[in-house]
Amino acid sequence: MITRWAQGAALLLVVANFCSGAVPEGKYARQLQTECRELIADAVSRPYGIAWGEAPAVVRGGTAARPVVMSHSASPAAGLILLLAGELLNEQSLKDAAARSAAGVVAAQSPSGMIAPIALFGHSPDAHNIDTPFPDRSSTAAGMGLILAVLESQPTQDPELVKAVEAASKWLREQQISPEGGWARAEADGSQSVRLDESDYRNCTIVKLLEAAVLNSDSARTAAGLALQHLRRLQLNDVSDLLPTAQLWTTQYDFEGVPMSKDDRPAVDFLASRYALQAMLAGAVVLQERGSVAELTRVAQRIEQLRRPDGNWGHFETSRGTNDVGGAGADFGLPNVLRSAAAMKNLGPDRYLQLLNRGWRVNAQLAATVVGLTDDPLSLSWPVARSEVAGYIERRASEWKTLDSPPPVQLQQRTARLWLLLQRAKLEQMQ
Repeated sequence: MITRWAQGAALLLVVANFCSGAVPEGKYARQLQTECRELIADAVSRPYGIAWGEAPAVVRGGTAARPVVMSHSASPAAGLILLLAGELLNEQSLKDAAARSAAGVVAAQSPSGMIAPIALFGHSPDAHNIDTPFPDRSSTAAGMGLILAVLESQPTQDPELVKAVEAASKWLREQQISPEGGWARAEADGSQSVRLDESDYRNCTIVKLLEAAVLNSDSARTAAGLALQHLRRLQLNDVSDLLPTAQLWTTQYDFEGVPMSKDDRPAVDFLASRYALQAMLAGAVVLQERGSVAELTRVAQRIEQLRRPDGNWGHFETSRGTNDVGGAGADFGLPNVLRSAAAMKNLGPDRYLQLLNRGWRVNAQLAATVVGLTDDPLSLSWPVARSEVAGYIERRASEWKTLDSPPPVQLQQRTARLWLLLQRAKLEQMQ
């Protein structure tokens, strides 16, 4: 039986590690160190790992257990922040805490390999899974993202973490439509479909690419390749390439890849097209296939052709209603990914990859995407030279001002703030 003494000893060890850390230079570096230490102090700490939650303790059989959250922007995101902050500040205690948070993800894993959205951390962990066809995959993708980031940072990879990734990866492969390779999801009415207007398809594909990169996994590479091939088959095919829906994507498809639209000619969903384009960009970067780069370029050019004079994209109907506000047009997050596609074409994959790694390294960006810290992976919007830093800081001045206020209590808001603070501390270091 795990004693309270053992739990207390583990926490004291973390505190001792904190006290031994040096004070970093720079206002934002010091603030990052402080807020990361506060984050760890607020974790649900058990000998088998740490995680974060917001609900009160649950008493089971006379034992108090704390619910922890493994979903998007929650515990895996907090763990990744600790890892990247530890690397930036060269503080081993933060990296150790990140490894313990990866162990917490493993504790929330069910025998099937799925990582539960919510788990109870008591004397022993209790993962809560809902056994339904095509369940929510976000917690599994997020948990895998954190574990893979930790594994990449280890000189000798922890075999237990590798084993956990392999189990989660097997479960994720079983969620793919056979033999096509796409990712389906369950709808509220009990039906099943392929949805592209949400990040799930992109994130499942990206985490497979990350697994292939970190573990050199052939099975992960194959699964990612199948998902990307399926994505290409979902491109809308008009009789004429001059029609606006040609070669882009709509919102929702059935298992046969047929658009689920009331109209004969389904409308372009620009948000879905952006997610699809980001998955293709990640595939082109990780798999380094010439065909992927060429296809990415063709799709980006098609989207550019539909840009309006105001720089945005117009009013299109989808199965969920209008996908812009007030019919005024919106950018749907497309400009950065279009610039990335153009840069890959003009610079070549090798030079593009070199520039990407001057900011956040590629695998860190992929991990940050699947844990929910960023929705704009592999973008060259981040400064790659010292001369670009001051202008970049100025353009985001209103965001940095929010760091002067006290940290939020809610977990997802807290991880979002820490991600912003991590970026600001990195920029401070680049100046």
